[in-house]
Amino acid sequence: MSHDPQSTSVAASAAVSNTRRARQVCVLGSAEPGSAAYELAGAAGELLAKRRITVVSRCGSPATRVAAERALAAGGVVVSIVPSDDIGLENWPCTVLIPCGMGDARNLLMALAGDACIVIG
Repeated sequence: MSHDPQSTSVAASAAVSNTRRARQVCVLGSAEPGSAAYELAGAAGELLAKRRITVVSRCGSPATRVAAERALAAGGVVVSIVPSDDIGLENWPCTVLIPCGMGDARNLLMALAGDACIVIG
């Protein structure tokens, strides 16, 4: 059996071009535990995960943290862009942690990282 490198390359390129990037939704905002907005944030995180949509969040406010925790519990992927430059954050609810070292300027990165944004609170 002969191996044709050109046909292998074409097949590999076709496979890559047919691969679709997962959709990403940025979850922003604030709400306190026990509030209706807090409960909606958790439900949003879970629903996004069940639909295989990546949650992008800082996970810093109670509402965005519960959205991330519920997304993870539902088997989803959570990308957290944090304002500090510390990659070693403990107990952070995320699959991928991105320290940007930009403080509140990370909000621009958050907005750009989502195909859509959900604002809680």
